[in-house]
Amino acid sequence: MIKVDNPYYFGMKKKIEVFMKRLSILCIFCALIFTNSVFAQDKWVPGSNGKMDGLTLIGGTENGKNLFLCAGFKAGTYHPGKIVGQSCNFGWGGREIVEPSYFTLQVTQQSVKRYSWHNTGNGILPDIPGSFPILVGVEGNRKLYVCRANYRGGIHPGKIVGNTCNFGWGGTEVTIPNYQILLIR
Repeated sequence: MIKVDNPYYFGMKKKIEVFMKRLSILCIFCALIFTNSVFAQDKWVPGSNGKMDGLTLIGGTENGKNLFLCAGFKAGTYHPGKIVGQSCNFGWGGREIVEPSYFTLQVTQQSVKRYSWHNTGNGILPDIPGSFPILVGVEGNRKLYVCRANYRGGIHPGKIVGNTCNFGWGGTEVTIPNYQILLIR
């Protein structure tokens, strides 16, 4: 039996915690790359420099142009955002992060009909039987679901953080309390 005050015990506990954290990051990465989303043929596909293959899910609009949904990597997890020019832009740490490598959600003509945006706000997940929010990453204990919000004449995709939809815009991270959440049925 190992005594609780044994330094070996605390050293092993720390190693196990680090291992479990790395394993969770690896699982998220594998989920984005190797598994399909809720609908069998939909998948997150790697992209870079503004390139997208196939039918990519639209997350919003700005100045009459579509903003395609993307997931960029920062601080150990993926964050939902929007393709702007050559990169995936998303909010993180009060700033707009511009990431040239990202993933986009590829859908089919049939499956795109299963996605829908629902009004909500203040961190509330709508309870719609048979529908599920789209999870992109996990930050600490917080699940990062896809949202979008109206801002300065556009509709910007981002992530739910606490009670707001957060997204990058103009170099900063914007937070909006009333937004829409992306669900699949």
